[in-house]
This record gives sequence, C-alpha cells and structure tokens, in this order.
Amino acid sequence: MDHILEGELVNKNVLTGDVTFEVNKIKQLEVKTTLDSEQLRSIYQYLQKGREEEYQIITIDDQIPIRLSKEETNQLSRDIQAILQ
Repeated sequence: MDHILEGELVNKNVLTGDVTFEVNKIKQLEVKTTLDSEQLRSIYQYLQKGREEEYQIITIDDQIPIRLSKEETNQLSRDIQAILQ
C-alpha cells in the first residue's frame, strides 16, 4: 500500500516495502521522479547549508531548475523531514 504526503511544497508517495519516494510536485511544478532516502538527505543538507541565503536553486534529476525563496527553503526542509520520519 502506498502512502501519500502532501506537504507545503512537496507531494509524494511513499512506496511501501521500498525505501524510495515518488515526488509528484514541487511548488507548482508537476514532476515525476523517484528519490531514495539518501538523495533526500543530500537535498536536505544542501538546503540547510544555504538556509540564510535570500534564495536557493535546486534541480531534480537534472531537470528544470527550481528557485526557492528563504521561506520556501524552510518549507521544503520541513517537508523532507516529514518524509524521512
């Protein structure tokens, strides 16, 4: 059975029996990518290192760059924490 989490910036499915996460949406952008917990931790660490910056840019699977404001960076960090718990 899959579990769905709708965070402030991220919608994702937890694929049970597996340690992968299907990310469906970041901000208003529809995406379809699968990340493992190590990849999510890396994104989280990147966000934490730059959390005082005015904005940060991330890419998922080398797709379109996504610009995050300081508030969005904090929201995405909270979403990732919820996913990893």
